[in-house]
Amino acid sequence: MCPRCHNNAVGVITHKRFFSLFFVPLIPLKWGKRCKCFICGYTAEVNKDTLTRVKQGAPLVLS
Repeated sequence: MCPRCHNNAVGVITHKRFFSLFFVPLIPLKWGKRCKCFICGYTAEVNKDTLTRVKQGAPLVLS
């Protein structure tokens, strides 16, 4: 559940950040998993424990 808009449209996305030169991504700098609300766009970092609980079927609650 999203803490901003209180909707259940929350999912896990893969986040990647690249170094770019003239708008061309060249070198990957950081990547990981984030939770995102698909209604309002709120994002939050998640740890590995939360991801394993979500994979086991627990509801995803952003804080």
